[in-house]
Amino acid sequence: MEPHMTISVAAANRAVKAQTKISPKQHVAAIAAAAAAFLVGPLWYSPLLFGNEWMRIRAIDTIVVRAPSVLELIGELLRILIVSYTFSSLIIRLRVVHWTGVVALGVQLWLGFQAMAILGGVLHEGYPLQLYLIHSGHALAYMLLMSVILGVWLCQGTKQTRS
Repeated sequence: MEPHMTISVAAANRAVKAQTKISPKQHVAAIAAAAAAFLVGPLWYSPLLFGNEWMRIRAIDTIVVRAPSVLELIGELLRILIVSYTFSSLIIRLRVVHWTGVVALGVQLWLGFQAMAILGGVLHEGYPLQLYLIHSGHALAYMLLMSVILGVWLCQGTKQTRS
């Protein structure tokens, strides 16, 4: 291998390691965004918003509704944390420098992954379209909230140009 190639590969490896290292600011932002997004679910599926319709579609008797188990809550929190950390890593790696760019990225991630994954249930498993709209709407709501939190937090002090 040529000496100049070795230097280029080493420099590239250092750059990748620097990009993948999670800063304390990114940890705090990801945890805060996940905590806020986690709170969207109880509101979304409450009678105030879509809870009654969700229970009607799923034929759940409102009298025998049970609270989620501790395991379900831990699983949901871990799921949201993974989404938040992945999202924050993409923001850093893609060098998004303005919160509006983060919101645009959040909408693209929601549409390309979450909304399409849930749509698979409609297409292949007979999932009711109304249930799809409730679940994908929930995913969009928490992605938008997460986008604003991560965008404002991670883009502080960066060059404020649109990305």
